[in-house]
Amino acid sequence: MLISIKFSTSYRHNEEERRRTCLARLVNNVYLAVEDVRALEPEWLKSCGLSLEEVLKDKGIVYAATYKYIREGGPEYIVAFRGTTLRRSTIMGDMRLNLRIVRNTVTDSTRFQLAYEKVKNLMFNSKSNCVIWLAGHSQGAALALSLGQDMMAKEEGNLPAFLFNPPLPIIHMFPKWAKKTLHWFHGTRPAPSPQRMQALSSWVPEVYVHEKDFISKSFITYFEHPEQLDKVGNSAMLLPSAKLWKNAGKVDGGAHGLEQWWKRNKELTLIYKPYGSGES
Repeated sequence: MLISIKFSTSYRHNEEERRRTCLARLVNNVYLAVEDVRALEPEWLKSCGLSLEEVLKDKGIVYAATYKYIREGGPEYIVAFRGTTLRRSTIMGDMRLNLRIVRNTVTDSTRFQLAYEKVKNLMFNSKSNCVIWLAGHSQGAALALSLGQDMMAKEEGNLPAFLFNPPLPIIHMFPKWAKKTLHWFHGTRPAPSPQRMQALSSWVPEVYVHEKDFISKSFITYFEHPEQLDKVGNSAMLLPSAKLWKNAGKVDGGAHGLEQWWKRNKELTLIYKPYGSGES
């Protein structure tokens, strides 16, 4: 159970741990809400200074939730996004979005557009300098990443983002038949232009990956071994700046599991390094 969490932008270990564990739990709430929407309001929520603001649904299926932070010194709102769930009610919608991630067309999805409008409305209806945090796991991290990128590129807001195991598709490593099939059915989009990457340079999301997670470990290659850039591929998920948190320890729920991120620091083997504007 989480008790008396106060969000902070500090990078002392205890502050990072509190922030990370609470955000991971909020994302987990959204996963659980697919079966029971009451999971979005667990008993520990108020002790963290949080209240449920709104539930975001796509065709009646919960995929995100907005929370209001009622204490000072942190964000005004947090938007949490779940990842893929292999249930009969969710599998079709989730897999369609996964294909959009591969094709670099996340911003065309209904889920992205609904979340984008929600964030815009929160910013418009709130006090000046409204701070909104984005958090997501896997597919949900891709949504949060795309939303943060789009808001930054359009100069509509620099939203702190906390991305747990975000996917980085390696399209050029797919078999030729797979690439041709994707393009024939839905088309693909090129990676960000140098101008867009420059516009995104001061947006510094927190990226949490496990070194053995095949879905997101390409971020490690991208940042730690830029000379191997050709192995990363052509993806809209590329980031000019980030704070990279790499877990190198053993995990019970698998390298791609969300549960590793609500564990205490002493239970993880965390390696932290900032890149790009995150270094300043």
